[in-house]
Amino acid sequence: MKPIVRPIVMVSVSCLVLAAIAKQLCRDTVSSPLSGDINTTNMPVSRVWQTGFPLPAARHKPPVSPADRPDTQQLKQSAWFSIISRQIEQDLYHFHGQAGVQQLQSENREQSITGTYSYNYMQLAPMYGTPSALPVTKKNKTAGNDKDWDLALRLKDIAFDGRPCYYPLKNASVQQHDSSLVFDHAGAFAVQYLNTAEGVRQNFIIRRAPAGMQPAASIRVHMAVQSTLRAYAVAGGKELHFAHRDNTTGGLRNELSYTGLKAWDANGHELAANMEPGNNGKEITIQVAAADAVYPITIDPLSTTIATTLNGASNGDNFGYSLSSAGDVNGDGFSDVIVGTGAANKAY
Repeated sequence: MKPIVRPIVMVSVSCLVLAAIAKQLCRDTVSSPLSGDINTTNMPVSRVWQTGFPLPAARHKPPVSPADRPDTQQLKQSAWFSIISRQIEQDLYHFHGQAGVQQLQSENREQSITGTYSYNYMQLAPMYGTPSALPVTKKNKTAGNDKDWDLALRLKDIAFDGRPCYYPLKNASVQQHDSSLVFDHAGAFAVQYLNTAEGVRQNFIIRRAPAGMQPAASIRVHMAVQSTLRAYAVAGGKELHFAHRDNTTGGLRNELSYTGLKAWDANGHELAANMEPGNNGKEITIQVAAADAVYPITIDPLSTTIATTLNGASNGDNFGYSLSSAGDVNGDGFSDVIVGTGAANKAY
């Protein structure tokens, strides 16, 4: 008896016929009561409903950035996000390193400077430069790369009425907490560093007068400058700029300022103070009038990068030929100036 195979063949043929009819229907024009005649020629089968209506065209939207999502925007407006952001910002200014070896480091992204600190010096350098190791000399300076610099201020002594009495101690105790670093020298004086967006603040805290001495009328902080930069005074001794000679223009290019000098005693009374360079810019001294002052006395300068440098239009334009006060133009509480040129007939 032969196997019965015809029904199977007929079913297979029927499936092929139905598939061909369906394909043909997709190529023909069908009538829609909603949209009238719709041409489905060359339209993929996947875009045709079983009723014969074409599927709507797919809309290709660009992916939404995670930062632009509604839930992300809502998170950014929360108190939690504000607290975390502020904490991360503060962490960027923390001191780090091994206190046991008397040397710590810091970064200051706002000012683009890095710092290295020890019991008797502070060294600053550009964050993205290639500073040489301390001390800096012409020999180890990168040839032709005058944009790189580093500056070390090394404390030599603290004098009372012109007599050096206090010297930095190699075994000074170190106290570091977040963005504050203190080197305490046997309780006689301390040097505190505060790393903030404003810059690196260096506080000399004179805790007491030397034993056996009469109250001093003046205090002098004496530091050596180790750098290819040279210091010069501006703003009536309240500010020092550190600069080097620009190989292109031949003029001075400021890299760093030592500014915002203030001094006060334990009662908060402000003391007269000024800074001045010496030894051809290789030394600086800070003088404080200390008569009748109550100890401890705090001497507080700030190291920061130069915000604006004016160089004139070209060589020989007599930049700085005239200088005049302009009042407080930008409303920051400080008087601004106008600088004129004799040859180029310009003002800055």
